Amino acid sequence: MVMEYYPDWIDYEGQHHRAIDSNIFAEGVDKILKYNGSINFYMVFGGTNFQFTNGSDRTLAYHPIITFYDYNAIITECGDAYPTKFKAVRDVIAKYLPLPTNPNTGVITKSYGYILYSAQLKNFIGLGEPLLLSWIQDQGVVLLDEMVQGVLEWTEKDPLTLINSNFLKTNPNSILDILMENKGRCCSVLPNLGCNFKGMKSKPRLGPRELGN
Repeated sequence: MVMEYYPDWIDYEGQHHRAIDSNIFAEGVDKILKYNGSINFYMVFGGTNFQFTNGSDRTLAYHPIITFYDYNAIITECGDAYPTKFKAVRDVIAKYLPLPTNPNTGVITKSYGYILYSAQLKNFIGLGEPLLLSWIQDQGVVLLDEMVQGVLEWTEKDPLTLINSNFLKTNPNSILDILMENKGRCCSVLPNLGCNFKGMKSKPRLGPRELGN
Protein backbone atom coordinates (compact mmCIF):
# COMPACT_ATOMS: atom_id res chain seq x y z
CA MET A 1 0.00 0.00 0.00
CA VAL A 2 1.22 3.47 -0.93
CA MET A 3 0.29 5.60 2.07
CA GLU A 4 1.20 8.96 0.51
CA TYR A 5 1.17 9.24 -3.27
CA TYR A 6 1.87 12.86 -4.11
CA PRO A 7 0.17 14.56 -7.08
CA ASP A 8 2.97 17.10 -6.65
CA TRP A 9 4.46 18.97 -3.72
CA ILE A 10 3.93 22.02 -1.55
CA ASP A 11 4.69 25.51 -2.86
CA TYR A 12 7.24 27.65 -1.09
CA GLU A 13 6.86 31.38 -0.77
CA GLY A 14 8.42 33.25 -3.68
CA GLN A 15 8.69 30.21 -5.96
CA HIS A 16 6.70 29.16 -9.01
CA HIS A 17 3.65 26.95 -8.61
CA ARG A 18 4.56 23.28 -8.99
CA ALA A 19 2.75 21.19 -11.61
CA ILE A 20 3.85 17.67 -12.51
CA ASP A 21 2.84 16.30 -15.91
CA SER A 22 -0.56 14.57 -15.64
CA ASN A 23 0.50 11.58 -17.75
CA ILE A 24 3.59 10.95 -15.61
CA PHE A 25 1.42 11.03 -12.49
CA ALA A 26 -1.10 8.63 -14.04
CA GLU A 27 1.67 6.24 -15.10
CA GLY A 28 2.65 5.93 -11.44
CA VAL A 29 -0.93 5.06 -10.53
CA ASP A 30 -0.95 2.43 -13.26
CA LYS A 31 2.23 0.79 -11.95
CA ILE A 32 0.82 0.56 -8.41
CA LEU A 33 -2.48 -0.94 -9.54
CA LYS A 34 -0.69 -3.50 -11.72
CA TYR A 35 0.68 -4.97 -8.47
CA ASN A 36 -2.84 -4.94 -6.97
CA GLY A 37 -1.71 -2.17 -4.66
CA SER A 38 -3.78 0.41 -2.78
CA ILE A 39 -3.22 4.16 -3.03
CA ASN A 40 -3.81 7.03 -0.67
CA PHE A 41 -3.60 10.27 -2.68
CA TYR A 42 -2.01 13.04 -0.66
CA MET A 43 -3.63 15.37 -1.35
CA VAL A 44 -6.65 14.16 -3.26
CA PHE A 45 -8.02 17.72 -3.26
CA GLY A 46 -6.45 21.09 -2.64
CA GLY A 47 -7.24 23.38 0.24
CA THR A 48 -6.19 26.35 2.34
CA ASN A 49 -4.64 26.11 5.78
CA PHE A 50 -6.59 27.45 8.73
CA GLN A 51 -5.60 30.98 9.80
CA PHE A 52 -1.78 31.22 9.98
CA THR A 53 -1.02 27.50 10.19
CA ASN A 54 0.75 27.39 6.84
CA GLY A 55 4.00 25.98 8.26
CA SER A 56 7.51 26.05 6.85
CA ASP A 57 10.34 23.75 5.83
CA ARG A 58 14.01 23.75 6.58
CA THR A 59 16.28 21.34 4.77
CA LEU A 60 19.21 23.20 3.24
CA ALA A 61 17.53 26.56 3.83
CA TYR A 62 14.43 28.00 5.52
CA HIS A 63 11.34 28.10 3.27
CA PRO A 64 7.92 29.33 4.46
CA ILE A 65 5.05 27.41 2.88
CA ILE A 66 2.23 29.41 1.31
CA THR A 67 -1.20 29.21 2.93
CA PHE A 68 -2.75 27.72 -0.23
CA TYR A 69 -2.24 23.98 0.33
CA ASP A 70 -2.83 22.94 -3.26
CA TYR A 71 -0.38 20.12 -4.01
CA ASN A 72 -1.54 20.35 -7.65
CA ALA A 73 -4.17 17.84 -6.56
CA ILE A 74 -6.60 15.86 -8.69
CA ILE A 75 -9.50 17.96 -7.38
CA THR A 76 -9.06 21.70 -6.86
CA GLU A 77 -9.92 23.60 -3.71
CA CYS A 78 -13.25 24.76 -5.14
CA GLY A 79 -14.24 21.18 -6.02
CA ASP A 80 -13.44 21.21 -9.74
CA ALA A 81 -11.75 18.25 -11.38
CA TYR A 82 -8.20 19.17 -12.43
CA PRO A 83 -8.68 19.34 -16.24
CA THR A 84 -6.06 16.78 -17.34
CA LYS A 85 -4.90 15.03 -14.18
CA PHE A 86 -8.36 13.90 -13.02
CA LYS A 87 -9.20 12.37 -16.40
CA ALA A 88 -5.78 10.71 -16.73
CA VAL A 89 -6.15 9.02 -13.33
CA ARG A 90 -9.79 8.13 -13.99
CA ASP A 91 -8.83 6.44 -17.27
CA VAL A 92 -6.18 4.37 -15.49
CA ILE A 93 -8.55 3.28 -12.71
CA ALA A 94 -11.10 2.26 -15.36
CA LYS A 95 -8.64 -0.41 -16.53
CA TYR A 96 -8.90 -2.17 -13.17
CA LEU A 97 -12.29 -1.25 -11.68
CA PRO A 98 -15.74 -0.42 -13.07
CA LEU A 99 -16.46 3.29 -12.81
CA PRO A 100 -19.78 4.52 -11.41
CA THR A 101 -22.03 6.53 -13.69
CA ASN A 102 -21.80 10.25 -13.06
CA PRO A 103 -24.98 11.52 -11.37
CA ASN A 104 -27.42 13.63 -13.37
CA THR A 105 -28.95 16.83 -12.09
CA GLY A 106 -31.81 15.02 -10.40
CA VAL A 107 -29.55 13.42 -7.81
CA ILE A 108 -27.11 16.27 -7.29
CA THR A 109 -27.86 18.03 -4.01
CA LYS A 110 -27.39 21.54 -5.37
CA SER A 111 -30.11 24.13 -4.99
CA TYR A 112 -28.97 26.96 -7.25
CA GLY A 113 -26.25 27.85 -9.71
CA TYR A 114 -24.86 26.12 -12.78
CA ILE A 115 -24.09 22.55 -13.81
CA LEU A 116 -21.76 21.74 -16.68
CA TYR A 117 -22.36 18.56 -18.66
CA SER A 118 -19.43 17.50 -20.82
CA ALA A 119 -18.85 14.72 -23.36
CA GLN A 120 -16.06 13.86 -25.78
CA LEU A 121 -17.30 13.33 -29.33
CA LYS A 122 -14.99 10.62 -30.65
CA ASN A 123 -14.61 10.56 -34.45
CA PHE A 124 -16.99 13.48 -34.74
CA ILE A 125 -17.69 14.34 -38.39
CA GLY A 126 -19.54 17.58 -37.67
CA LEU A 127 -21.88 17.63 -40.64
CA GLY A 128 -24.92 19.25 -39.11
CA GLU A 129 -25.92 16.38 -36.83
CA PRO A 130 -29.01 17.30 -34.78
CA LEU A 131 -28.57 17.69 -31.04
CA LEU A 132 -31.59 16.53 -29.08
CA LEU A 133 -32.09 17.56 -25.47
CA SER A 134 -35.18 16.20 -23.76
CA TRP A 135 -36.58 17.81 -20.62
CA ILE A 136 -34.29 20.82 -20.30
CA GLN A 137 -34.92 23.31 -17.50
CA ASP A 138 -34.29 26.18 -17.58
CA GLN A 139 -31.56 27.23 -19.98
CA GLY A 140 -28.64 25.44 -21.62
CA VAL A 141 -25.68 27.01 -23.41
CA VAL A 142 -24.17 24.61 -25.94
CA LEU A 143 -20.44 24.85 -26.62
CA LEU A 144 -18.20 22.88 -28.96
CA ASP A 145 -14.50 23.11 -28.12
CA GLU A 146 -15.31 26.17 -25.98
CA MET A 147 -17.11 27.92 -28.88
CA VAL A 148 -20.76 28.84 -28.26
CA GLN A 149 -23.10 27.06 -30.69
CA GLY A 150 -26.43 28.16 -29.32
CA VAL A 151 -28.68 28.72 -26.30
CA LEU A 152 -31.59 26.40 -25.57
CA GLU A 153 -34.60 27.45 -23.52
CA TRP A 154 -37.16 25.34 -21.63
CA THR A 155 -40.74 25.35 -22.84
CA GLU A 156 -43.70 23.43 -21.46
CA LYS A 157 -45.17 22.85 -24.92
CA ASP A 158 -42.00 21.40 -26.40
CA PRO A 159 -39.94 19.48 -23.83
CA LEU A 160 -37.89 17.92 -26.65
CA THR A 161 -35.61 20.56 -28.16
CA LEU A 162 -33.98 19.91 -31.52
CA ILE A 163 -31.27 22.05 -33.05
CA ASN A 164 -29.33 21.57 -36.25
CA SER A 165 -25.82 22.14 -34.97
CA ASN A 166 -23.98 22.76 -38.26
CA PHE A 167 -20.72 22.30 -36.39
CA LEU A 168 -17.53 22.80 -38.33
CA LYS A 169 -15.10 19.89 -38.31
CA THR A 170 -12.09 21.19 -36.40
CA ASN A 171 -11.24 18.31 -34.09
CA PRO A 172 -12.01 14.56 -34.53
CA ASN A 173 -12.40 14.27 -30.76
CA SER A 174 -14.24 17.48 -29.97
CA ILE A 175 -15.57 18.33 -26.52
CA LEU A 176 -19.26 19.14 -26.27
CA ASP A 177 -20.27 21.16 -23.20
CA ILE A 178 -23.78 22.05 -22.09
CA LEU A 179 -23.91 24.65 -19.33
CA MET A 180 -27.24 24.44 -17.53
CA GLU A 181 -28.66 27.31 -15.51
CA ASN A 182 -31.49 27.40 -13.00
CA LYS A 183 -33.30 30.62 -13.92
CA GLY A 184 -35.55 30.58 -10.86
CA ARG A 185 -37.88 28.47 -8.75
CA CYS A 186 -41.64 28.61 -9.23
CA CYS A 187 -43.12 30.53 -6.33
CA SER A 188 -46.83 30.41 -7.21
CA VAL A 189 -49.33 27.69 -6.31
CA LEU A 190 -49.33 25.07 -9.08
CA PRO A 191 -50.97 21.66 -9.60
CA ASN A 192 -47.49 20.16 -9.52
CA LEU A 193 -43.96 21.29 -8.84
CA GLY A 194 -42.50 20.06 -12.12
CA CYS A 195 -40.94 23.41 -12.96
CA ASN A 196 -38.82 23.25 -9.82
CA PHE A 197 -36.74 20.35 -11.08
CA LYS A 198 -33.75 21.68 -12.99
CA GLY A 199 -31.20 20.41 -15.48
CA MET A 200 -31.49 17.48 -17.91
CA LYS A 201 -33.53 14.45 -16.97
CA SER A 202 -32.08 12.18 -19.66
CA LYS A 203 -28.91 11.97 -21.70
CA PRO A 204 -28.69 14.15 -24.82
CA ARG A 205 -28.43 12.62 -28.28
CA LEU A 206 -26.31 13.76 -31.20
CA GLY A 207 -27.86 12.24 -34.27
CA PRO A 208 -28.27 8.52 -33.49
CA ARG A 209 -25.71 8.56 -30.65
CA GLU A 210 -26.57 8.82 -26.98
CA LEU A 211 -23.94 10.97 -25.29
CA GLY A 212 -22.35 9.72 -22.10
CA ASN A 213 -20.38 11.44 -19.35
